[in-house]
Amino acid sequence: MGSWRAVGLLLGGVLAALPPAADRAPVEGGARVNDVVEAPPPGEAYDSPARDAARSDGDDASFGFAVAAARKSAQIGALDEAACIKALKKAKVPFSKAPGAPKIEFPIIVTGAIGGVHFDTGRSYAQRTVAAGDAIDCRLAVSLIELAKVVKKHSITHVMVKSFHRPNQAILDPNAPLRHRIGFAIDVSGFKTKKGQLWSVEKDFHGKIGQTSCGTTAAKPLPDTKVARELWAIFCQVNATEAFDSGISPNYNASHFDHLHFDLTTDHPILFFP
Repeated sequence: MGSWRAVGLLLGGVLAALPPAADRAPVEGGARVNDVVEAPPPGEAYDSPARDAARSDGDDASFGFAVAAARKSAQIGALDEAACIKALKKAKVPFSKAPGAPKIEFPIIVTGAIGGVHFDTGRSYAQRTVAAGDAIDCRLAVSLIELAKVVKKHSITHVMVKSFHRPNQAILDPNAPLRHRIGFAIDVSGFKTKKGQLWSVEKDFHGKIGQTSCGTTAAKPLPDTKVARELWAIFCQVNATEAFDSGISPNYNASHFDHLHFDLTTDHPILFFP
């Protein structure tokens, strides 16, 4: 338990170091303001229906974390390298260290399925390299455990990865954090099911820029197909795990027309969930 106590102390330092609310993006009780959501103070909105839903499988203490007020993503982002590797080993995530991956603090390459789900980059595990963009930060891999749990419930065997690490990521959206640069983001182009079906975000999501994807005010895909509903549900359920700080769908902007983006951050609580 000593290492997790250290994580708690580290997390406390991270949260304490945040600038005053007046210096951050304007928010009202943690609600979305211009598509930017800031995490509310501990003890207010963290005990939300979304968090309760994410806990419904009895997995409150994933990775050894005690249930706390902070988002799971904040807890994951606060892990040091030793604690992160311990979390991956506990979850039996196969990986190898990837020294030399530019701009990644704790670089690894996933070398097998996570919880029975393959993250398919188009290259075999043996062919994955830093140069090909297959390295990620260890902490993103911890978040991917939660993503794998969600898609597995939808009979998904393969998550089709458009990209992981892009150290020279172009700035397409000045309001979005550049997490691909530091190995903290995944772009998902689609999913493969147990029956061999391929669900494409580009062809099957059927969204529209400006629509709300999740919650009581969510729109519906048009056309409202079964696959589109599956894709929207996966997107919203992954966000509900609170294992990521951003979730971006084709409903956000034109640059996300063909993929779902999820990322992690350690330096600010600004969240996107359009």
